[in-house]
Amino acid sequence: MRLSFKGKSAIVTGACGGMGFETTKKLLKNNIKTLMLDIKTPPKYFLQNNSKVFFKKIDITNYKKLKKIIDNFYKKNKSVDYLINTTGVLWFDKDISSVKIDFSVWDKVYEINLKTMVYLSKIVIPKMVKNNFGSMVHI
Repeated sequence: MRLSFKGKSAIVTGACGGMGFETTKKLLKNNIKTLMLDIKTPPKYFLQNNSKVFFKKIDITNYKKLKKIIDNFYKKNKSVDYLINTTGVLWFDKDISSVKIDFSVWDKVYEINLKTMVYLSKIVIPKMVKNNFGSMVHI
């Protein structure tokens, strides 16, 4: 049995690097409309001549901007079927101890790695419930 992805749409965070970029390529290969969210910019060739990919440069710790972008994507596509959150950072030296942690760095790591997961869930889950379909993966 082959899965049908006809008319499906996805959001990928951290979409310009590593797992996010590879995930985006796989989604597009399956003709899934994909919103790429990242603080970095994807290669120009990747966005050219592809009506299924949309890119927004964003610091996803900004809840209001994140919500606005996702709401607009939802309005245009009538669904958000998949959310793949690959955003994550680790800005510590290998040998750092709890005593040496700079709390401003720790706060940003916490915000990116944990808070954005809550932000994304809060924004996307109601849309998935409304459409009676949806899958989320937080990596």
